[in-house]
Amino acid sequence: MGNIFSENIPWAIGLIVILFGIIAAHRLVSYRDRKNIFNNAAKEFTETFHRELKEVYSHPVKWPDNINNYLDSRINNLKEATGKFRHHLPCWSRYFFDKAWSRFYCCTGREVDKDCQVYHHYMPFKGVSVVNGKRVEHDNTKTYKENLKKNVDSLLKYAQYK
Repeated sequence: MGNIFSENIPWAIGLIVILFGIIAAHRLVSYRDRKNIFNNAAKEFTETFHRELKEVYSHPVKWPDNINNYLDSRINNLKEATGKFRHHLPCWSRYFFDKAWSRFYCCTGREVDKDCQVYHHYMPFKGVSVVNGKRVEHDNTKTYKENLKKNVDSLLKYAQYK
């Protein structure tokens, strides 16, 4: 009669090869689907930012007189797009994405200020502050437009298509 294992080895190897093929095909298809879902979310995220900020980003065409009101009127759409897109990012990059988002809508970038919206870094002004007893002068009259571009670019870099 012979050994039962030696008679069934070709059948078992064939079954293992078929199972391996099915698992590999499933992983390839699911990777492609995840990539397409990410690309669609990234496209929607990018288009929302370009649509909402078309006057001031990427090359400022018509900088508004009051950037605070301009961004305040658009922040809800930008928040919605950011919230939707965030879930499509890998978990290890969400922290840095959140930091970039915080720098966009709050000039301090501090964790305690995460709930306030302050757009002073997009306004041209000069000033003097006293920090730890030292007089510090700041002047962003030449860089306020670049600040917006830099902050939006740092957000949109997460939405590069795969």
